[in-house]
Amino acid sequence: MFADGRKVPASLECESDSLHDCDEEIILVYLNNLPEAFKMHFLQVQTPLGLFSN
Repeated sequence: MFADGRKVPASLECESDSLHDCDEEIILVYLNNLPEAFKMHFLQVQTPLGLFSN
């Protein structure tokens, strides 16, 4: 997980199933530390193969 271009500790899970079978495409993101409030943040997920989400 990357927030504002920096790698941050986080965990991900699919709302309806496992991440490998996440047909609904609703991902829950749990950040270990919350970023600064009242500011827009850019989050990206990186796959094990190195590809980034949009």
